[in-house]
Amino acid sequence: MKKKLCLSLLFALTAIGCGGRPANDASSARPGMKRHAESGTCMATEVGPLHLQQEHEFGPADSGVSLSDSGTDLLVTLYTYPAGSRAPTDQEYSDHFRQVLAEVAQSMKANEFVVGRFKDPRFQRKGWLALTQGELNGAPVIAVVHLLTNDRWYFKVRATSPLAGDAEKTGNLTLAALSKSFNPCR
Repeated sequence: MKKKLCLSLLFALTAIGCGGRPANDASSARPGMKRHAESGTCMATEVGPLHLQQEHEFGPADSGVSLSDSGTDLLVTLYTYPAGSRAPTDQEYSDHFRQVLAEVAQSMKANEFVVGRFKDPRFQRKGWLALTQGELNGAPVIAVVHLLTNDRWYFKVRATSPLAGDAEKTGNLTLAALSKSFNPCR
């Protein structure tokens, strides 16, 4: 049952893809967006029923925003952080994704992931996508993780939702947050 749900959600997310704006569409930071100055991109702070819960500053050029929907306990966190002094190699990109999954597994007692790749037209390289089920604060949850890279930056989306929640809504809101975020802005 668990694997079937994850496979269904993974198929839906990869089939839908991401409908973000092309990378050459430089919009300015406007209400509902948080600008990441170093990368020149913005992260959404409002997406449908998701509203800004918290802004994060993890270190120099490493920041994020958490969005929540109090009606469903869905939490979506968007991160922008440096990949290094140059674009990561394919191996470094893959290794970093495995590190991200290890962090997710540790934080929510998950040990099995369904992993796939997806194409977002704003990025030259395919993104990574993973789904898992686990436990967070004693409650069963499902998590969706997207990781993309462009030049010297990583862009990550992590969504966590109660297992009893609407998996399709979780997937759709996660994709909406992804497609609205990480676009160039001034």
